[in-house]
Amino acid sequence: MRSLLLLSSFFVACGAVAGWLVAGLLPPQPRGDELQTWTEDYRLERATGDAFVVSDGRWLRVLRLIPDFDLHLDVELGPDMDLDLLVRHVEPRLVQGRVEPFTERFVALRLTTGRDGPAWRTREQALFGERGVGSSLAPGIPATVWMQGRGRLLRANVAGRWTPWCEAEDTEGMFALVAHGGTAALRRLVIENRGVANAWLARRSTWLLVGAGLGLLIAAFAGVRPVPWAAAACLGAFLVAYVVWRLVGAELQPLRMPPPAALLALLAAPTAIVVGILAAAWLRVRWLQLALLAIAVVVWAAADSSSRDLLRSDTGAVDAVFGPDAGNSLSEALAQIVRGPFGLHSPAEEQHGVFLLGGRLLYGRLGPTTEHLEPLLRGELRGKLGRSVAVVSLPTEEGRAHVRQQWAMFAGFYTGYHPRVIVLGVPVTEGDRGAAASVVQDTLVAVREYARSHDAALVLFTDAGLAADLLAVLRSAERDGVPLVVADDGEPAAAVAKKLAAAILPLLP
Repeated sequence: MRSLLLLSSFFVACGAVAGWLVAGLLPPQPRGDELQTWTEDYRLERATGDAFVVSDGRWLRVLRLIPDFDLHLDVELGPDMDLDLLVRHVEPRLVQGRVEPFTERFVALRLTTGRDGPAWRTREQALFGERGVGSSLAPGIPATVWMQGRGRLLRANVAGRWTPWCEAEDTEGMFALVAHGGTAALRRLVIENRGVANAWLARRSTWLLVGAGLGLLIAAFAGVRPVPWAAAACLGAFLVAYVVWRLVGAELQPLRMPPPAALLALLAAPTAIVVGILAAAWLRVRWLQLALLAIAVVVWAAADSSSRDLLRSDTGAVDAVFGPDAGNSLSEALAQIVRGPFGLHSPAEEQHGVFLLGGRLLYGRLGPTTEHLEPLLRGELRGKLGRSVAVVSLPTEEGRAHVRQQWAMFAGFYTGYHPRVIVLGVPVTEGDRGAAASVVQDTLVAVREYARSHDAALVLFTDAGLAADLLAVLRSAERDGVPLVVADDGEPAAAVAKKLAAAILPLLP
């Protein structure tokens, strides 16, 4: 009896350890001075004639982490426009004193004065999908939108029509309203906070108990027929080792609450194997043993696959355009906002100027903000022309910016700036990419074609040290009439800004 009790305690302990390890996937709790889950309601109400305007480059953000909610929106759309309501919006933020990089997550409810179609958009559909299709509203007529958020599930009633339920990746998040192609007048936005549902699922103790319960199940099977301690030790070690192995390879994005089904499947997969082995040991008929083991393997495979699928976030499509761990650059691109070194740019304020493509490594000069080429070039042009000229640069981080990526961002989201001069920068890290010369050549052809068709001029820019084959592509374009500026090794940022300004000035009206 004592041996059976010890054996049972051993399996329960192994299960509890596995459950405690699995609970390590739960996101860390913020400190008291960091952004907390919001517990109050949010209200934005405007009197008639004083509506909040959302337009291209001017968005509305609700910077509160709200769990379950009921939302009420009164809005009027202008003609030929879309309005995206971003929901369950999660972006990198300070937690436990550090910011872990990842690509922001959200889903969008699309309101449009275009064609009627699916209202809900995934992150990728909102960014890259067809415009002018969504939950259709008549322009110039106020409409009411209701929305319910219950965990990962969301649904909306738009002008009296309910949408199907939509599933987000997160159970809480912020909100944003983003306009495309027109102006929306917002009269009321009320978010009633319904609190956190099933908060017990986010506690480490819960999953420790779940693991202990599965360990008790294993102990029940082990108690039917005596199990040698050596075999029991191997099975218990397998249970814990399997969980550790899967956690090492887990693809869960930071700050994402893992689905409870994924955590349960992660524990159930090795449990199925251990139970199958113990149950097969009771039987004397070989084919029954094999059949039982086969069933255990099928259950294990299904649980293992389910846990990996539920934890994984596919970022391939957005990585190709924005680079990995792109932070909040996706929602800013959707809103046509550029985060400059000294503030935000919008197309309403920065028209017909200079647009710098190349990323932070090229234009930030790896120095303080005051040495960024964006403000230095703006100052140079103002000094020479006696008037202000818009200068905007994409802030793509070092290692993520390359010519194809930069052009994809501009062509997909920032053409509303209508620049008179596009500066296509080629960072020295471009040579680290395979088939780089052909990529630069193809991108250069696309940029020149766009410039010709949109009354814009093109300037090429790079640093000394660019790979010879890439520099040859730029020199070839220079011989064809495209100005090329090459910054010397160690050249001060102010001097580089003067060289760029000298190439740009003749191209401005």
